[in-house]
Amino acid sequence: MLKEKQEIMKNISELKERYLLLKRVAKVIIEGDCTIFGGYVRDTILHYDAAKKFYSKNFEHSEVYTDPTCDPATFNDRNRVARDIDVYSKELYSECAKWSKVLSVLCSTANLPIKKLSCQEMLNYNWHPTFKKQFKAVRYKFIYYYNMCLSKPSCTKTISFHIDVVFPIDIRSNTPWESVPDFNVNKLYMDTNGVHSLPNYDLIEDSFYLTDSIADIRNRTADFVWTHGIKYPYEEHDLSDMEKYRWRAKIFERFILMETRGFHIRNSPFIFHEWKEDDLTVDFCNGEDACCISHDIFTTGILMVKFRESKCPMTIVSLLKLLASPTPSFLSSILKWEIECPVSKVITVV
Repeated sequence: MLKEKQEIMKNISELKERYLLLKRVAKVIIEGDCTIFGGYVRDTILHYDAAKKFYSKNFEHSEVYTDPTCDPATFNDRNRVARDIDVYSKELYSECAKWSKVLSVLCSTANLPIKKLSCQEMLNYNWHPTFKKQFKAVRYKFIYYYNMCLSKPSCTKTISFHIDVVFPIDIRSNTPWESVPDFNVNKLYMDTNGVHSLPNYDLIEDSFYLTDSIADIRNRTADFVWTHGIKYPYEEHDLSDMEKYRWRAKIFERFILMETRGFHIRNSPFIFHEWKEDDLTVDFCNGEDACCISHDIFTTGILMVKFRESKCPMTIVSLLKLLASPTPSFLSSILKWEIECPVSKVITVV
């Protein structure tokens, strides 16, 4: 979390402006009958929760909001601003009347000086075969102009941001949050009726799932949502073994990303631990002091990882390299939704 704090401090001068900007952009999107899903919803909940905790302690001066020494426990999340916005527009890209109207409002509102820079189809927005068959994703890049100082009108600053818009290839397709392999905390979505969770077609069950997912966001815990269709999609039948491996490897990279962002994944095939000079670290590493793959010596603060059934610790960098360039036996195990330890050959079932 230290790296995240350093990034916040680096951009602290524009964070408030960026937060207010994306909040207004989100309002336009929702009022245009489109749906926001994914990381923006998660990060906004984190922001609101931390900001409420901060203000409940009766800090009298708003300037301490960006002071990392004031209530440091909430500092990162109260200053959290989503990197982008993911949008679902339930209309074919060739038609997209709703999204075109949203674009028109965004780029023509006098008190919201936004300019569209470009738009481009994203072939790798999502790597799952079902998503690739059912959806088309387009990235729209924007630039926003604002003044840091009202007394100096010429002091213009800019903020760049993008919106990824997902369109169905067939209007009968499921929604992207139902089709994309992801964690429960990333599968929330918001529209004109509020924030929702994955539909279970049971109103009571839906309300429990939403409450549990929001609790997970607050606690920085999560579950990966596994289904048979996620693991064994019909659409992969014609793919090569390497193509099947690649999208599976992307899922495991997502586990690593979420852990480095501070989320504990309850059903993860990996176990993570930060190196310290203590008995817990000795137990985690099984008495080893170096990566089982690279043989690099572990140092204080480094995040280590091992497979759930294995005793061999490694660095995150080594695991990412293994996923990028798998050995034949490692590739074969992943295709069966197993992970083979490269040293002990012990299998962890996913």
